[in-house]
Amino acid sequence: MKEMIGQYLLRQKLKKQKRIKHFGGMHNSKTFGILFDATDANNYTLAKTLSKKLTNQGKGVKTLGYSHSKTLNDQYIGDQNNGFINKKHFNWLYQPTDEYTKRFTEFNFDVLIVLSHNNWFPIQYICHLSNASFKVSKRFLFDDIFDFMIEVTNKAPLNELAEQILHYLNMFSDKETNQVPVN
Repeated sequence: MKEMIGQYLLRQKLKKQKRIKHFGGMHNSKTFGILFDATDANNYTLAKTLSKKLTNQGKGVKTLGYSHSKTLNDQYIGDQNNGFINKKHFNWLYQPTDEYTKRFTEFNFDVLIVLSHNNWFPIQYICHLSNASFKVSKRFLFDDIFDFMIEVTNKAPLNELAEQILHYLNMFSDKETNQVPVN
């Protein structure tokens, strides 16, 4: 019941949100957001590796890890570019209550990369409200909000998903992109 109310409130917020879909190629994309499933500590290592790879290419990167638990792993220490949240960081309607998550969703990333096999509502909420120009993740993970999806199985490691995302983003040329308003 609470999730249904949360979904209703999310839909109301989305009606007011205007987002321009745009991908200008990897060369022109300067800011990246990485939202990942931090329930498994190995995914944190993957997010750090991906973040470092993008940073080495001159990209600005912010990460947000969501752990589907009531406590966070001790190794999860946030800073200005890396945040970690869990169930306690959402109110009873599944809306985020911490400032880092609010800033993460409001930030105008050129690209938002989502690394998760799970369809948890808090991750959906953040993805839906993200102001990112281009959102990419695996296929069937709340398909209606992503601009590009990669087909991988749930058994495929997330590093395979990350590698494929970077591969395809690098393949796109600036000529193939369009700006399309999203209601």
